[in-house]
Amino acid sequence: MADPVPAAPADDVVADGKQVKMLLDTLASVLAEMGVLTDEADEAAEPMPEEKSAKLDELCQRAESIKSQIERLRKIAAKERELRAVLNRAAPAPVSAIAKEEVVETPVEEKRMSVPALPRVTNVRGFTGPNADERAYRAGMWYRGYVFNDAESRRWCKDHGVEARAQSENSATLGGALIPAEVLDQVIVLVNEYGQFAPNVRTVTMNNETLAIPRRAGGLTTYWVNENSTVTDSDAAWDRVNLVAKKLAVSNRMSSEILADSIIDLASYITVEIGRAFAKTIDDCGFNGTGAAGYGGITGLIPAIAAVSGAKGIVQSATATSFETFSVQDFVTALAALPLYARANAKWFVSPAGFAASMQRLALTSGSSTGLSGGNTQDSVQNALGLRFLGYPVVLCNMMDSTLGTDNAKIKVLFGDLELAAIYGDRKAVNIRTSTERYAELDQTLMVATTRLDIQVHGVGSNTEAGAYVAMKTKAAS
Repeated sequence: MADPVPAAPADDVVADGKQVKMLLDTLASVLAEMGVLTDEADEAAEPMPEEKSAKLDELCQRAESIKSQIERLRKIAAKERELRAVLNRAAPAPVSAIAKEEVVETPVEEKRMSVPALPRVTNVRGFTGPNADERAYRAGMWYRGYVFNDAESRRWCKDHGVEARAQSENSATLGGALIPAEVLDQVIVLVNEYGQFAPNVRTVTMNNETLAIPRRAGGLTTYWVNENSTVTDSDAAWDRVNLVAKKLAVSNRMSSEILADSIIDLASYITVEIGRAFAKTIDDCGFNGTGAAGYGGITGLIPAIAAVSGAKGIVQSATATSFETFSVQDFVTALAALPLYARANAKWFVSPAGFAASMQRLALTSGSSTGLSGGNTQDSVQNALGLRFLGYPVVLCNMMDSTLGTDNAKIKVLFGDLELAAIYGDRKAVNIRTSTERYAELDQTLMVATTRLDIQVHGVGSNTEAGAYVAMKTKAAS
């Protein structure tokens, strides 16, 4: 009887073709039939009849033929995969079990991270940390394969375990695809790196288009009671912060030269552009959103607190009309207005221009006009000043007010704990679509990336008490 063909490893994509599976099923049925004949002969305890012996010989020959076909198909598949790897400058695929006369199973994680020997790259834009060049290469192959529809890159992604998520319909375009998790994680990192709103507020993942988050609006009330008197009941008050996902899109035209760049450069360019564009808009909506369509219906921190009549969270200077005229006392007044519960994680939020014209100016000057005493040394003037003021961290936000000079009745600086003041809802999905027809005459490809998110500000306080953050405002015009 012929020896059975060893089973292919579960993760071996070389031996997992449909033809091989069909032949393995056929071989299994032949072996089963041979087993029946030999079992009958053993039970009979007499020589096997000539007819059954001939049948058994026929089955043996058939099994050998099937085994040879399986070996041939596996070797062809192994060679094809090896040549594809060479074509894509990738590491050779693991040699098939039949070619090596033994089964050698490559660990899934090792196979997933298999990339070509890369040149030493000292600065991969958009990708940081361990194996940045490998992750950038994998991202670039995914972009080429599933966004720009390159067949060989798609095969490489399948061979090396780069996730391929559901594609959208094609409509005179190259179609659309959801960014895989390993690329999406890097986009999220870039949003946090280039923006300041998302990393400083409470972020929740929205698994559906809407999400309602319970919020404690009030606590229990105590009462003084006399002996044998009834105690008045009280209840903790709760309300909800409702998030509704809104679509945010960014489009970009890329020349054919960019698409022809190296894999790593392509991944860096696309990933950085998407991350930076999303970060800018999220910051603008989070700080300045007016609720208008241009902001996706989102109301940001500054308009939200400004809308509260007589808000205790707005500290207006009695003398300062600009960043350049803010005094230490103005900042101390803002610090004093913030409730104790919001101070543990409190930060100053100000534009780079505003920081230089107010906080850095005050840190480098002294005298009665600033409330500081003492003088500066050469080191304090020449060395960079830390991003701290009055003991609290300073966060520089490009989308906040940067106007220098007289600017009456404007909110210039925020101070507080934004995690207690707002919620950022993220659907954790980015879809990319491309079209080669829109700008064909310019030899350019249009790329559109979309995501869905929402921002809800809720900690603005009232006209009787400040909320989780306070706003510094310049003096009103006389």
